[in-house]
Amino acid sequence: MKAELQVLSPLVPIREVIFLRFCKQLAEGAWAVVDVSIDGLLSNQNSAATSAGSNLKCRRLPSGCVILRLERLHESNWSEFSGSIRS
Repeated sequence: MKAELQVLSPLVPIREVIFLRFCKQLAEGAWAVVDVSIDGLLSNQNSAATSAGSNLKCRRLPSGCVILRLERLHESNWSEFSGSIRS
């Protein structure tokens, strides 16, 4: 997958990341969704460059959520991790 990460600040540029998403049913009514960055593993090293064209790259660290189905609603907990690398 390819996505753009935005922070609600004019000081942080929009960053593009490429990642794989894995979904697995843990139990009846419980699912896990995990995203893992593949930036830097592909032959095109410029794919994670910022749209401004600087040398700042973003790598999405393992992130994901757990979704639980309750009686009348769904509960989800999302954890997002990312890091920047200045080359």
